[in-house]
Amino acid sequence: MIPMVFCASLEPCAKLKAAAETSWFGFAITIRPDAGFSRRDLVTHLHERGVDSRQLFGGNLLRQPAYADVPHRVSGGLQTTDLIAERSFWIGCYPGLDEAALDYVADTFAGFRAGAAARAA
Repeated sequence: MIPMVFCASLEPCAKLKAAAETSWFGFAITIRPDAGFSRRDLVTHLHERGVDSRQLFGGNLLRQPAYADVPHRVSGGLQTTDLIAERSFWIGCYPGLDEAALDYVADTFAGFRAGAAARAA
């Protein structure tokens, strides 16, 4: 669904097994740090064109004020957690979307990518 020209700026995430019958409720997207644009840039573009999204969870829970006094243990660095908190989001994958709606979403991503490439040139 997402044009391959755009995928170069995204982290690879979903891998299907040939025998799987999957019904996705959402598609997680992580913007690469070297993409040349931010999550906010892309999400704003999508929302302005009627393609909704959601942040992935609440980010790094250790950075949430509600958890400041909760005893916890950290094993290793949290770079990946921070990357996901800062650069990831979901788009919905309602199974009732028709081909025209899917094409619109793909075209909206492609339009953003074309604009980002033009701005970088």
